[in-house]
Amino acid sequence: MPSCPNCNYKLVLLPKRKYKCAKCSKLFLQKSTEDKDFQNWNKNQRRLDEHNLNLENNLSKSLKPKLTEEDKKKYRLEYYSKNKEKFKKYTKNYFNKNKEKSRIRCKKYYETNKDKIIANKKSYYKKAKDKINATKKLYKLNNLERFKMLARIRMWRNKQKEITLQFIENSFSEPLNQQLWKVLPTKLLAELLNN
Repeated sequence: MPSCPNCNYKLVLLPKRKYKCAKCSKLFLQKSTEDKDFQNWNKNQRRLDEHNLNLENNLSKSLKPKLTEEDKKKYRLEYYSKNKEKFKKYTKNYFNKNKEKSRIRCKKYYETNKDKIIANKKSYYKKAKDKINATKKLYKLNNLERFKMLARIRMWRNKQKEITLQFIENSFSEPLNQQLWKVLPTKLLAELLNN
């Protein structure tokens, strides 16, 4: 039952959808008074629910035995092993979003722990030398065609370098006419490549 906002006395509902206070005899609209009354009741219920939740949490915390350091480590390992994929996704997303921050952090870590990191790499390489060499060999066997193609490209680039150097040497020994001799003709290049 709603109460009067002025004197906190109980209101009486009239047939014209209005509330009337019996003490101060003021009139109030039904909808606004019921809304305010419901809001007050709702606030009180929330406070009561929060209080009850706090009591339950405190009770549950007091009933649980405190874990030792070893138990905490075991729990962390179990939790990590169960949610490995979740952690991997999270770290990937974090590094993708914060690339610059992570690079700066990695550089700082490397500068402070340079000797330690190098020692760890050397010890790992000594332990896993056979495995690393086997993977390298397998990679070379699987990509043999690619390596041959890269070697051919390197060889042709070196030949092109030699041709351009030879052209530059020859061009300075002869007088040049700028209008006729601007670029090395393609026919000469083809002949030089065939030789």
